[in-house]
Amino acid sequence: MPRGPLKSLLVSIDRSSDSTPAMELAMAWARRYEAEVIAVGFLDEYSVEVAQEYLHREGLLASVNPPLIDRIRGDYRRVLDDFAARCAEKGVSCTTPAEVALSMESVLFEAQRHDLLVLDGLKVLVPGFKGPWSPDLGRVLKNSPRPVVLVPFGFRVGDRSEIVIAYDGSLQAARALYLSTFSVLEPEAKVHIVSVASDRAEAARAADQAVAFLRLHQVDAAPHPVESNRSPADVILEQAELLRAGLIVMGAYGEPVLREFFLGSVSRTIIEESRIPILLAH
Repeated sequence: MPRGPLKSLLVSIDRSSDSTPAMELAMAWARRYEAEVIAVGFLDEYSVEVAQEYLHREGLLASVNPPLIDRIRGDYRRVLDDFAARCAEKGVSCTTPAEVALSMESVLFEAQRHDLLVLDGLKVLVPGFKGPWSPDLGRVLKNSPRPVVLVPFGFRVGDRSEIVIAYDGSLQAARALYLSTFSVLEPEAKVHIVSVASDRAEAARAADQAVAFLRLHQVDAAPHPVESNRSPADVILEQAELLRAGLIVMGAYGEPVLREFFLGSVSRTIIEESRIPILLAH
């Protein structure tokens, strides 16, 4: 069993489900790397209070006793206890902060103590928005002190161990590559560097830089320079599928492959269409 650099994962649980892809992936990775998993829930107290007032006013919530926020915390506790029990059955250490449901700011502060923050891809939807992208998700990605792993709904943890790193030679891509060496890139990892450019020589130069860096950390990686004028997002997703990857690593804001990360069409496409987890670092 590999003992990689990954030591601790912070995962957001879902109070309405005993099992989500993020929870299952966090448990699988914790077991694989002999790491600890810490489970918490997102809780926006102000939004809950507003929702409670609305439901009570409309007659949809017969009683405010116990308060809605206490019911939500109770739901989180039930799911957490079940998750911790399943972790114990698999020999995985699972703990939680004293407060199981935290504000986004508190979750991001708690993330400073861990290697990764693991979220379900649709965890932070806003009303009326279709798809996994939202201003809240942007806040998480922008303010997280650690890389964020987004796990799409429908993903099942399986035997896909290949890792695709989208690399364009930008500062942000270089940071993502560096940070990934302290989380998921143990020497046994099967890594593919995908670099996309309109000029093959340019793509090859970027891929070779990443391969050389990983070699310093005893990680073997195969370069995949792709000459293409197509959307980089389409090429990255296509390569990930061809290589049967179980994870995509990419940097925030990267140019030109990951141009306009927070609002651009490339990042939206990858996040919305990827069927495998994405490790995002900035």
